[in-house]
Amino acid sequence: MTPDRERLDAAWTALAELGVTLADLQRDARPTLPTFTDYLPQVLAAAGSGALRAYRSYWQRMTTAWATSPSTR
Repeated sequence: MTPDRERLDAAWTALAELGVTLADLQRDARPTLPTFTDYLPQVLAAAGSGALRAYRSYWQRMTTAWATSPSTR
């Protein structure tokens, strides 16, 4: 399949605007996503006292259950 030059130019322009380099395309430049355990402290910090009373034990059980499971993309 021969590339459509106009579409290829548009793709390169979009990548340049996003700051994506050729080196980025040659390796997996996607950032790793946090696990539930990594993210839970932010949830706890943002939750109000009522939410903490209601959900803290559930969130702690989920931390144990999902401790090493990465988030989906």
